[in-house]
Amino acid sequence: MMDSDNKRLFFVSSIEELNDFLSTDASQGRHIYCIFSQRVINPLIQKKLERQNIPSISFMDGHTLYPSQQEEIADVNF
Repeated sequence: MMDSDNKRLFFVSSIEELNDFLSTDASQGRHIYCIFSQRVINPLIQKKLERQNIPSISFMDGHTLYPSQQEEIADVNF
């Protein structure tokens, strides 16, 4: 795990690191860059991303998810 200079972007190198990071208050509202592929993200991690209000999570394969926006969309649909 590594913080960037601007303290808003957080780098993780494994799904385990991501899971650990999302279990902390420090992850609230942080942008995340993953040094692995999006395909390893499972529904449990997706829920944690939404709960922690993660604005974006990008992956080395070029994909980016916007979990906090997904939660807003879900709220509007109910």
